[in-house]
Amino acid sequence: MTIKLFATDLDGTLLRPDHTVSDFTRDTIRRAVDAGIKVVFATGRPTRWLPPVVEETMHSDLIIAANGSLIIDAVSRDVVDIWEIEKDIAKETTELLRALVPGALFAFEVLLNGEDKWSHLEGYRREVGFEERLRDPKSSVYKPIEEWLTHPEPIVKILLRVRNPKLHVDEQISLIEDELSDLVEVTTTGSHDFLIEMSPRGINKGSTLAKLAVSMGLAANEVAAVGDMPNDISMLEWVGLSATISGGHPAAAAIADRVIPPPSEDGVAYWLSEILAAQAE
Repeated sequence: MTIKLFATDLDGTLLRPDHTVSDFTRDTIRRAVDAGIKVVFATGRPTRWLPPVVEETMHSDLIIAANGSLIIDAVSRDVVDIWEIEKDIAKETTELLRALVPGALFAFEVLLNGEDKWSHLEGYRREVGFEERLRDPKSSVYKPIEEWLTHPEPIVKILLRVRNPKLHVDEQISLIEDELSDLVEVTTTGSHDFLIEMSPRGINKGSTLAKLAVSMGLAANEVAAVGDMPNDISMLEWVGLSATISGGHPAAAAIADRVIPPPSEDGVAYWLSEILAAQAE
């Protein structure tokens, strides 16, 4: 098995808790690229959270963003490909979830057409009561979700929070995913914060990574991927070689080929170094 495409998740996988990487990690990625391996990032992050990562990692290739809804060129900032949630689907999804989940609150991640389409905070459409707990943007624009649906920008993710949730996020997903299976893809990026994310039906990190591989003429056994959370499972299942992070979500550990050290110990870089060494023999 010769790996020609390597995909890594960011938060909890490549990035340390302070959202940095070591010199060793940067150097290892550079060595992989020099050896002919295409290294791409695959993240749940929206475009507005990408610039600091690109600067920190010195990444100069593609980014699969918004859980597979976008492919972005890290250098030009151009959108290479996009899969959007149609407005009627978004409307049906939010209405159904309001009926199914007491206290449901919504936000949309949308793609803007402006010059600074990566980081413009207006690309984040929230209704009153929806708060971003981890990285609260300095934006005070709140409107009813029904009003946001009248805006023309393409929706790439629907976000769901719940007022005073009584269930763990994994339990909540198990109760709603069958009801939503004909509408959207449902996942979460973590277990410590109640946030459910929805992308277009059939679109996830794995499907978009597979499309990218096919465009390069590669088969699954020529692709490796690493990730630590439920939104990574689709790509860990598809690739020929997979890894997850020690301390990551049990569902990811259940399907990955191996478990590697956390980002604080440069786990991804050491695994990628092993791949490089094996292919150099």
